[in-house]
Parts: sequence; structure tokens; C-alpha cells
Amino acid sequence: MYGIYGVISIDGVASIFVLMVCSAIFWFTKVDWRKPEATAIMISFMSFVGICLDSRGNPIYNQPFAWLLGSRGSYLQIKETVTHGGGSTGVNYEFQVINLYGANERTISGWFVIPLRFVEYLIVLSIAATIITVIRNRSGRNWLPDNARE
Repeated sequence: MYGIYGVISIDGVASIFVLMVCSAIFWFTKVDWRKPEATAIMISFMSFVGICLDSRGNPIYNQPFAWLLGSRGSYLQIKETVTHGGGSTGVNYEFQVINLYGANERTISGWFVIPLRFVEYLIVLSIAATIITVIRNRSGRNWLPDNARE
């Protein structure tokens, strides 16, 4: 119950969850840039999962929207609308660029937010895969190539 509330209402909870799950999958399945096809497929899939779970984003992921669509010093404000009906719960987010004076400059459509969020997840998860590859290559037990261990 609290996990769902956190994902819906608290900035960054879903972002951290997706990043941790993806990193754990990379680590325990030994998927890294030595297997680029598997890594690219995993990053693409987890980016899709990221946009499904984390359309709200967090302050770091949301700042590019304010830079691209707002005036200097503006920030992004997110309002969620939770509806209950027919045995289900729906969450809609309204993204607004707020200027220095607290006025609403513009409202951003979700159709613009979701593709940019997908690209952000591609970048973030690629960086995570790179870090995991570097750690794995420098650790003592993985210094041999995969086929030399057989």
C-alpha cells in the first residue's frame, strides 16, 4: 500500500526503484556491454518499464523540461489526479512550467513528456550498464574472458 502511494505521489521513488531493479538484473544475470545485444534489449525493455512506472519523474529527470520549455529560472510543477472507478485506480499527471513569479507559463502534454522520459531512461540505464561493466571488468574473479573459464 505504501509502495504504491510512494510511486504515485513522491518524486523519485519510482525512479530509484526502476534503477535498482535494472541494476540488479544487470548484475545477477551478468548482462553488461561485453554482450551488447542483450544489454541493448534489456535497456530498451527497462526504459519502457520506466515510462510506465515513472511518468511522474523526479527533480533531476524533470529539469530538462523546464530548461527546454520555460524561461530562465522556471521549474516544473507536477499535480496528480487520482480517480477511483469501476474497481480500478487511475492516475493522471499535469506538468506545468512555473516561472520565477509563481505564475503558470505553460502546461506540458503527456504526449511530449513520455517520449522524452523514455530517452532519459535510455541514457540513465546505459550509464548504469557502463558502470556495472567497469566494476565487473576490474573485479578479481572476472579478469578472464568468458570462454577461458570453461
